[in-house]
Amino acid sequence: MDNRMVKIIVEGLIATGLSIVLSLVPLYQFENSGLVTLPGILPLIILTLRWGFPYSAGFFMISSVAIAFLKTGFVLNSIVAINYVLPYLAIGFVDFYKSRKKLKIWKLALAISQSFFIVFLFRMISGFYDYGFYAYKVNFSRLLANNSYYLLVEFVIGVAMAFVIYRRNETMFRFKR
Repeated sequence: MDNRMVKIIVEGLIATGLSIVLSLVPLYQFENSGLVTLPGILPLIILTLRWGFPYSAGFFMISSVAIAFLKTGFVLNSIVAINYVLPYLAIGFVDFYKSRKKLKIWKLALAISQSFFIVFLFRMISGFYDYGFYAYKVNFSRLLANNSYYLLVEFVIGVAMAFVIYRRNETMFRFKR
């Protein structure tokens, strides 16, 4: 195994661990909405921007299944798959924002925005599926409000954390392939 693969594995395991820990730190609980946590997808976004999606896909699966199990107690459930596993895999599309030399800060902001929008879409799909299957009635405005409150707060925290990380260590966002 060459030195590059060892770096990918070590960084992937660190990003996975950070993702799990950050997503379990509660900041605020809305009354009828989700729990605001530190953005656990941020280490995985940085991992994808550094090494690309093919190398980070396995770490997405490990962290999403671990977070789903720790938050809900279930692993193989359709709601859990739509809420956790599929959005984390779809975050790999931020691979389009990587740069040949150095990642610009506006591309980092776009990658984070796209990631949170993907998570928002999957949470809305999950809400439609959950409410439609169990309650037979979907209130779109309530579903939109419940999902947008806590994801918007997590998005703002994630962008702030990413800017601080970017300003402190710009070499982390250099092209690695």
